[in-house]
Amino acid sequence: MIFTFGLSELIRQLVTWYEINVHRSVGRYIFLSITQEHIYWQLLALAACVFLAGWLIARSRLGRALRVIGDDETVARHAGVDTTRAKLTMFAVSALFMTLTGAVMAPRWTYIDPAIAFSPMLSFEVVIMALLGGAASLFGPVLGAVPLVLLFDVLTANFPNYFSILLGVVFVLIVYVLPRGVVGLFDAAQKPAPASAPVISAAPITVGGAPLVIEGVRKAFGGLVAVDDLSFTVPRGEIVGLIGPNGSGKTTMLNLISGALTPDAGRSASRIAIWPACRRSALRVLASRAPFSSCACWTP
Repeated sequence: MIFTFGLSELIRQLVTWYEINVHRSVGRYIFLSITQEHIYWQLLALAACVFLAGWLIARSRLGRALRVIGDDETVARHAGVDTTRAKLTMFAVSALFMTLTGAVMAPRWTYIDPAIAFSPMLSFEVVIMALLGGAASLFGPVLGAVPLVLLFDVLTANFPNYFSILLGVVFVLIVYVLPRGVVGLFDAAQKPAPASAPVISAAPITVGGAPLVIEGVRKAFGGLVAVDDLSFTVPRGEIVGLIGPNGSGKTTMLNLISGALTPDAGRSASRIAIWPACRRSALRVLASRAPFSSCACWTP
């Protein structure tokens, strides 16, 4: 969210500079022979497209990846999710619909300039609407938009000099009182009791290619040495576990093998070293028993 606000402000400054130094004026007048009724139907059709796209994405591999990223991006990368591609794809899709919305609304305003097109206050209002309804739900932002538009009109009419402060108060209240939005209240009420986890027997897994060889690996975080001169070999076809008390360096070692961390000394020789980070999921041990709160999954 911070990145999008910063990007919007950067674009606003660039467009303003271009308008002043190149075009020698700020703003554009837009006069088109289009009625308010036509704009309404265009926006309604665009809203239908937005809900259809959201419905399809939520049931796609991209939608599942985005839910996991929202829970824990680091865990998502080690669970096989290409986080960069997923976020860029969703950013491009959402930018497309925002661009179309601006193009439809421009004739209604008849005049636009960078301050209107890239208004940080308007962007912040949209974020608050999504948070109130439930950003994780398809129809959640709609539930938040209706009451907040009425509230913003009342605040603007009665407290124009304190609107920004009151907007911040509304944001803080929503974050603390309704962290998952209105939809989250219904989901919590309808959530069934957790079922007992099934017992899953582990079968031997044969791994092709070169075995994993660790030689003299060392990793320190400042004055704390997490892994010191560790060496071991994982032969082909064997399952090997690292056992030790809390703080003994087990997770650090697995992060060194997967490439999430770089060793200070030693080497890790394996065919997995050439894999992209998003595919090294088998080497990541999750510290939490339920890393993805938005997904119906169980971890032993």
